[in-house]
Amino acid sequence: MAYVFAVGSAINALLAHEIYPHAACTYDPTTLNSRVFEKVVEGGISEIPLIFGSSVGYETLINYPGRKLHMLTNQDFVAPFFLKNTDSESLDIVHDAPSIAVITLELLLKLGCNPIILVGQNLAYKGGMIYSREINNIRSAEMTNEEQLTAIKVADVHGNQVSTNDGFNRMRQGFESFISANPQCEIINTTKGGAKIAGAAYVTLEEVIHNKLSGQAVIEEWMMVSGGYDLPMINRRVRTMNTELSNLQKLINSLRELLKELPSLSQTNNKDQLEKIFPRIDKIFERIKKNEFYTVFLYPMNRVQFELMANQIAVVRFNSNLSVKADKVFSELGNYLLLCMQDIDLIAPTLHQVVDKIINNHS
Repeated sequence: MAYVFAVGSAINALLAHEIYPHAACTYDPTTLNSRVFEKVVEGGISEIPLIFGSSVGYETLINYPGRKLHMLTNQDFVAPFFLKNTDSESLDIVHDAPSIAVITLELLLKLGCNPIILVGQNLAYKGGMIYSREINNIRSAEMTNEEQLTAIKVADVHGNQVSTNDGFNRMRQGFESFISANPQCEIINTTKGGAKIAGAAYVTLEEVIHNKLSGQAVIEEWMMVSGGYDLPMINRRVRTMNTELSNLQKLINSLRELLKELPSLSQTNNKDQLEKIFPRIDKIFERIKKNEFYTVFLYPMNRVQFELMANQIAVVRFNSNLSVKADKVFSELGNYLLLCMQDIDLIAPTLHQVVDKIINNHS
């Protein structure tokens, strides 16, 4: 009568009742996310496809026994560089959200689902529990003392007050923002005693089944894949990125050599040389910021550190005391480049493996 999509740890509550959903959805980039699917892996359950956000932690995917399909999220800066659809249409992206449930809502809308029925989306504490008991492998289901003390009150689907936390409340707001932006899709909330979600009418699941889900809606072979990615372009992009990595390493080395001159010039207060070296530093750093390896990998990984560094340097940019400016640039930019180099060491081996595989497959 309906397709069933399990969001995040809800897969464990379903498995506890021997319910296999049509797919499970996940997107969490942390290493702990793999624990959500331990029961699927340990049981060798291959019948449940996993739809994962492309920025998910790789640990989740390594041992997953079922089919795997991906959805590109707007927090994924890598895929748009490498991927292009064979039909020339632009890549379809789902937007990041506080909850996999909200992301799945957008996914289902893109897949043409209407209505979409929310089940078990309490977004609040229920009976002193923060999660279903079947999710104990992720964390204790019972509320902690701190959670009880910091709980906030919101309206529930029956018009009463229910306790929740800031995280669940942001998830609720994420649902409401999406529903408000997509009035063409009917969203029904069947969660008894859960937080009220504005824009989603509350109807019991029993009523929905009786009034909405008559007849056969599910197509058994529903995962029909058409089109694909432009593989020759991926090959070209991988090679381009490898070249960009080499160029970036040379630029960083050149910039670090320039930075090494700053302490001695500062100590001797050599204004003439300092005035000449700052434009050279700016020029190389501008080239670094335009490098595609930097824009695709390093900047997204170090966005906060970049802003902090840029703000610190901006404070002394027009300082007439060039020695003070030199010391600040040496410290802040030097530390930032060190972070970039550490990330290059992390990423480069994987990129080189991909390049080698492509070369071997097309030699």
